[in-house]
Amino acid sequence: MPYNDYQELFDALQDDEIDAFIISTLSVYKANIYFIQNNMYVVGFYDNMSSALTDSKIGVAKGKGELVDKINQALNDIKADGSYQRLSLKYFPFMNY
Repeated sequence: MPYNDYQELFDALQDDEIDAFIISTLSVYKANIYFIQNNMYVVGFYDNMSSALTDSKIGVAKGKGELVDKINQALNDIKADGSYQRLSLKYFPFMNY
């Protein structure tokens, strides 16, 4: 479902209209600030990973810990079986780190 801007997307998450979202953009600064201010989960983000290196984000509403676990498991699975790296090399050969 498309949203016109980050605020509409965040409002939909807060209002339980959606359970999660994916942001894939080169500019997620506003999203990062919103996550921090609203104590939201950021799936697939690790403490030792600079936010400058992660252009995509998956946001999950508070209280949806089971969904976070499922998304994290899916991400771990595609990394473990090599799918993530193959997709990354195919579509973003200039950005592999």
